[in-house]
Amino acid sequence: MKNHALLVLISIACTSAAQKPVELRLAGWTAIIEPETLEIRARFDREELQAAQAGVRNSIASIVTDAHSAIWTIPPLGLTVHLTVRGNRLHTRFDSSREQTFEWPRTGDDGRMSALILPEGEGLYVPFSDADWRRRMAHRCFSANEKLSMPFWSFKAGPRTFTYLAISDIRTNVCLEDRNGRIEATANHAFLDRDHRPVYEIEMWPGGASPIAPAIEYREGLDQFVPLTEKIRANPNVEKLLGAVHMYVWGDGRTLEFIDDLRSANIKRAWIGYDQNPDQKPLIDKRYIDAAKKAGYLIGPYDTFNNAQDPVTGEDQVSRWPGDLYPAGCIVDRQQKRVAGFAGRGCELSSEALRRAETKNKPLANRVNERLRDGANSYFLDVDAFGELHDDYSPAHPMTEFEDRANRLARMSEIRRRGLVFGSEEGVGWSVPLLDFAHGAFSVENEVLWPKLRSKAFGIWWPPEGPRIFFQPVDPGTEFAKAKYDPAFRLPLYEAAFHSSIVATDRWDVPLAKFPSLLKTRQLIELLYGVPSMWAMNRRQLRESRPLLVKLMEFFDPYTGGSARCR
Repeated sequence: MKNHALLVLISIACTSAAQKPVELRLAGWTAIIEPETLEIRARFDREELQAAQAGVRNSIASIVTDAHSAIWTIPPLGLTVHLTVRGNRLHTRFDSSREQTFEWPRTGDDGRMSALILPEGEGLYVPFSDADWRRRMAHRCFSANEKLSMPFWSFKAGPRTFTYLAISDIRTNVCLEDRNGRIEATANHAFLDRDHRPVYEIEMWPGGASPIAPAIEYREGLDQFVPLTEKIRANPNVEKLLGAVHMYVWGDGRTLEFIDDLRSANIKRAWIGYDQNPDQKPLIDKRYIDAAKKAGYLIGPYDTFNNAQDPVTGEDQVSRWPGDLYPAGCIVDRQQKRVAGFAGRGCELSSEALRRAETKNKPLANRVNERLRDGANSYFLDVDAFGELHDDYSPAHPMTEFEDRANRLARMSEIRRRGLVFGSEEGVGWSVPLLDFAHGAFSVENEVLWPKLRSKAFGIWWPPEGPRIFFQPVDPGTEFAKAKYDPAFRLPLYEAAFHSSIVATDRWDVPLAKFPSLLKTRQLIELLYGVPSMWAMNRRQLRESRPLLVKLMEFFDPYTGGSARCR
């Protein structure tokens, strides 16, 4: 019996003895993996780069390797690890036997890495040498399905970039820390029983030297990419987006005279958005829509399915739903408390509750029909493509983030099938195949924007015919200007990936005239990236901005045939 126990101890000791590194040869590099710590080093001809830092050492078992893959288990963590060669990409997959949050990889501490490349909105380039940016980014976490417009992060590393793609974007966060004058990025992923613990997949690879190479390489690896040419073939009206100025109209911008003003200014292409809040006079009617369409413009309502308020006392039309969707359809948290809606008003409306209601009395279809009764040829649905997803713990309509995304994709598809030029907010990567345009996709660093929007100095939502939050010019300050519009730190990552698939603009709450001191900088960035401008518009604003609008039309005119943009 003692001899048997001794043999077991010897076996355990041998199993837990230092495992030799696993080497996998990929196109252009070799991955050297330490199975017990999950450290990965990338070996090139004459150098090595630490691609994933070593974690806590754990015992491993059942390791099996061949020329193109490796698999082993980590019993203390309840994980099975799969590594596979896919061209020049190292594909990693983790299966978990229990509910847990798993932290890996930790990246960015290699001395050859000099800058973080992050698709936060349009894109950021954050050199480690800039202390202000390190401070700005420290202690921030980005959900891969929402806060990142595309689920990857990358580093400039000498003659190349090195990129990490969170294929499993839902439940994955990328958290940044400023350590020793460097920005380190660590991913963590939640394996949840309520999701049935889907696998966690990360790919990593060395890429081109250009700071936009990661976005181009991300696009090359997409399973689905729908170019604008294909969207135009499906709906010829989409072509009207090319070179079109985007505007939300207020006050006398909602009159037939305003359409005449646009035409007399030789504005050939425009997207015109509106809502039908009874406080905003005049309301858009069929005559206005017909005039806009006759002028060749796209025109459509603003809508959102994300908020619910009392159907009698709710503050706006988009938040009022028939029947008992409020409060019965509200999302509830683990403690069965109702989740408050935007700015604390009403509640977050569960997409699952709305899906179930649609099978009975069709509140969505009826709403869209009502919005389109006067002939609009476009539709803007706020929030759905923003990327934010919810868990709902309501016993009446339980929902996971995975189900929430499926619901949003389904209802966006349904609106798109009506032959409308369709857009939404932000347009994160997973939503782009369904969108023709995205308002806000061109924005970056909204963490400095949200406090501004809550400040009365920025402007309030009054008067209804021209809210000062849109029309009141302000000086944004140097911190805001550097964080959002300094071209030294902006990267056209979103445009590099999706320019030929979707038309992106800045946010509607920062129209081009909002910051006079930044007007030229913003205009030049938009022209450089080939992105149209966003405006809050009435007849006075049009008169004041007419010379600039005419120049913008002249700039885009050579490209509006579609061939230049849609290659």
